[in-house]
Amino acid sequence: YRDLFTNKPPGIVLAYGLIFRVLGTSVAAIHLGLYMYSLAAIAAMFFLALGLTRSHRAALVAALALSVTTMSPRVYGTAANLEQFMALPIILAAISMWRGLERRSTPLLLLAGACAGSAMLLKQAGVFTLLSLLGAAVYELVVLRASTFRRFLGNAVAVVGGAVLVLGGGLLALWRLGIAEPALRWT
Repeated sequence: YRDLFTNKPPGIVLAYGLIFRVLGTSVAAIHLGLYMYSLAAIAAMFFLALGLTRSHRAALVAALALSVTTMSPRVYGTAANLEQFMALPIILAAISMWRGLERRSTPLLLLAGACAGSAMLLKQAGVFTLLSLLGAAVYELVVLRASTFRRFLGNAVAVVGGAVLVLGGGLLALWRLGIAEPALRWT
């Protein structure tokens, strides 16, 4: 943000930096990094679908659908776009939220929020992940009637707190590097 202009959020700069450091800066290295990352998202989708449906067939279909749609050239699937890097934290947020509500686990709810915060660091639209998680907490309270209002507030605070921790940590890192102001201005 100091030495070159980019309107990309800091999370994607970090993701590319990690790929460059570990695999190199060639186009092939970037694609390999994307494929490895996408494979992790596909595996996470399998486990999310398996947990929700308890059906290996449904889990395989969900994982296959994600693999086809994320790697399709029709949606620029091989271009290492921001959306592809958002898939893993979004899926992990869903898993953590589901398990956190099911087990009444504050650490898992914090993790769900942290994953949502990670998605926001990758692309601003990641804020909709956080809103979806809060929607799940409202659903548990209003529709399922499986929660009290006090529990709902605790869940919401945990989820938002996890997101704030990640976003605050990212902002602190940018500030320590002396690039917080241009990063916030350009993203």
